[in-house]
Amino acid sequence: MESGATLPRPTRFRQNEPPMNMRTAKFISFAMTILGIALVVIGAAFGSSPLVTLTGMLMFVAGIVKVGMVAIWSSFFAHPVANSRHSSAPTPTTEGIHHD
Repeated sequence: MESGATLPRPTRFRQNEPPMNMRTAKFISFAMTILGIALVVIGAAFGSSPLVTLTGMLMFVAGIVKVGMVAIWSSFFAHPVANSRHSSAPTPTTEGIHHD
């Protein structure tokens, strides 16, 4: 390979689709919420230990919080940011700026 040649940088994100780790986080968040509801129902229906019901309640609340945080993270912070060295965006000019 020539010394001045560079390979194109791979795209980390697909168009309009979150990366695999965000999909996994969403799945885990929903699974925690559903498992929490299931534990509360099982604890109440079968009269099992209050610890099962408490664990279910805590998992439900944690799952709801995690669903919200994953939604915030994927909507605000997970979008790729163009690197200024490799960006094709025009650079700002100094026209109209007067240096005294």
